[in-house]
Amino acid sequence: MPALKYRSKLPSPDAPDILDSVYRDVSAGIALRFAAPRAGISEHTAYHWMTYGGQDAQRLARTGGGELGSEATFAQCVEEARAALVADNIAVIQECKATGDKGWLPAMTLNERLFPAEYGRN
Repeated sequence: MPALKYRSKLPSPDAPDILDSVYRDVSAGIALRFAAPRAGISEHTAYHWMTYGGQDAQRLARTGGGELGSEATFAQCVEEARAALVADNIAVIQECKATGDKGWLPAMTLNERLFPAEYGRN
């Protein structure tokens, strides 16, 4: 078989450029399905990494140790970005509450839409 002149490198879930891009976008409020292509991966790949990374992290938590795999690192990065987004929005809401400003509405709306189980109107 002849040698390939060009072989593209498959993306790695724990590649720093992918993690940085996804963290930046998700923490800014961009949904993962849109943040993934901006990081150079497909939406399907991102959700695959989230699924298997979450399972890997749960397995490690049950067994009580070990090192996170690359997919679990990706899933942890996304979860940290989502937590940062919520914390920033709550800070805006608290600040506006103290001053009586109505600027809390966009922050609360974003929380309600992205995380309906926690912040949606039941």
